[in-house]
This record gives sequence, C-alpha cells and structure tokens, in this order.
Amino acid sequence: MDFLLSTMVDPAASPRQRLRAAKIAARYTHAYGERAEAASMVVAEDKFGFKVDAELARAERADRLRESRLKPFRPRTAEGIAAAPELERIAKRREERVAGVKFPDGYTYDDRQKDEKRLGQLHGKRLSRKKLTPEEEAEEVHLAVRILNPKTIYPKTEIPVAAPFPGLGKYKMEWPMTRMVELEERVLAGDTTAAEEEELKDLRSHHPQIAVDVDRLDRQYNYCVRRETEKAFKAGLSVCDAIQAERDACGPLRDPRKMRDLEELREGPVGRIHELETLRFDNVLTPEEADELEELHRRYPERAEKTRKMVDRRLSDEQMNRKLPGYNPGPIEEDGWPRMRKGPPRLSQG
Repeated sequence: MDFLLSTMVDPAASPRQRLRAAKIAARYTHAYGERAEAASMVVAEDKFGFKVDAELARAERADRLRESRLKPFRPRTAEGIAAAPELERIAKRREERVAGVKFPDGYTYDDRQKDEKRLGQLHGKRLSRKKLTPEEEAEEVHLAVRILNPKTIYPKTEIPVAAPFPGLGKYKMEWPMTRMVELEERVLAGDTTAAEEEELKDLRSHHPQIAVDVDRLDRQYNYCVRRETEKAFKAGLSVCDAIQAERDACGPLRDPRKMRDLEELREGPVGRIHELETLRFDNVLTPEEADELEELHRRYPERAEKTRKMVDRRLSDEQMNRKLPGYNPGPIEEDGWPRMRKGPPRLSQG
C-alpha cells in the first residue's frame, strides 16, 4: 500500500502508472459500492430450514467465482502452475467453512444437482454482464454454501461398469451410485451380509432417482463380464482371447433394453438405437421395438436423431447403389455393413 500510495503522488511516474496505482489502491482503501447494500441484502428463503451467516456465504460465493476463473487453466501450463496455490487456499478455506456450518438432514443428492444447475444459470447471467437482482444475489450466495452439504458430496470414484479394458472408465460415477452398483452386484454373487443388505435398502430409499438409474444398468451382464474377464486373465489368456471368452460366456445374458455403462445411461445406447433404426428403415420393426425406439428418442433426442440421420443416409446410399447398372453386390447381409445388426435375418432375399 505504501508503494501504491507513493506512486500515486510521484511526479516522476507517468500518468498511466499513477492511474493504475490509484485503481489498485482503491480496492483496499475504499468500500465497494455494492458492499454498502450488504446490510440490507435480501435473505433467501430455504425450504429445508437451512441458515447460514451472510458474510460466510458471500465469502464462499467470491471464492466460487474466483475458482471458476482459475480452474480452466491446464495444470501443466504456466497459468495452471501459477493458479494451483490459490486453488489450494480456496479449498482449505472451504473446508474450514464447512466445518462450522450445520447443514439440513433433508437435503439430497438430487437437490444438490438442482442447486448446481441454478447456480450455473446465475453464473451465466453474470458472464453476460447483466446485473443480478437483489433476490438473485441472495439466492446465489445462499446456494453457494448449501451445495457444500457433505452428505451429498463425495470424491469421484472411477469404477468400471463393464469389462476393464482400455477406453472404458471414461465416464465416472459418484457416490452413492458407486456403492449401489457394488452392493447390487454382490447380491447377484450371493456375497452380502445382513448389514450390507440393510445399507443397500437404506441407500435406495434415500436416493430413489439414482436407484432408478442403477436399475437401468445391465447389472447381471456387467457382473458376468467382470467375473469372466478375471478368470481369463488369471488363466493367462491374451487380451483378444479374454474378450472372446467374455463374449461367449456373457453375450447371451445381454439385455438390449438396459444400459451397459454410464456413458449409455447418460447419452443413450447408440448400438441399440442404430439396430432399431435399421429395422425401421427396412420396415420390419415389431410393435414392441417401435415403442422401444420411441422411448429412446424421448430420453435421448440428440443421440437418437443423429443416429437416425446417419442410418437413413447410409442405407439410402446403399439402396441407390444396388440400382446402378452392372452393380451386383449380392444378397443383403444384415449382420454386415451398413446394417451391422444381430439376430435372425428379417429381410427377404428374393
């Protein structure tokens, strides 16, 4: 501060240097205009009865905004290396805040997801340079602390939900889904204790939406894949032979109506959508399959529409090529390009 103040009045300094010093010094010698309104700041209502000190909430909001500016830097770049110490200090301050806050019991993982989405909307408004209303300011600082509820925040745990081969595990699960999947598969193996069964029941009752997602995973198939893969590697088989052994043993168990992994659960089963779209193009969909395809389009509109356009383009090109003079591609191979679908043939080769 002494240096800045002396620069402001130093006749040897250029006007630009004196102005810059004045701007920096003003941050620490004068209160912000918005801070003057802090005493009359609107208090956000909370359906959980959660209360938090206003100063603590504003400090967390400030750290959260600063964090959003520092995190995009890549860790190994000069900017990322310079940002790392400050990010550590923010994390430490956050831990101290959480330790002194009493969080509500009724706040769930789903509630936190909604709060994070709302905070994203408010942050987007800030980035657009639009001023938040007093009510939005109050809501933002309140939610910035409420989402820190330790009962809904756990470190991300990477567990495979299919065979542990390279490329899988890209999508990560968070607790409690990780624990639910683990316990559900132990149930399939008949290897659970009474305490674990009670834990699973409790998790499902407290996190019903996550339980629905877990039920949509093909747990029996995934359990079989892991078991057979472990056997294959213990037997000393190569990766290719292990994959083949896994397919031979577990292929018949695959339920096409369920999701193989977290990627399919979040973005849609592209393989199944592709198969159903080829059946639709060839007009051989059963009523049940038509309902399934409609449901997939409802759940995953982006991926389903993209797959439909791809199938229409490829099969239309093939259809036109078959009509070219002198072109004799032979009978349609339904398990070959571009259909690549499994199961018994449905098309007449006449």
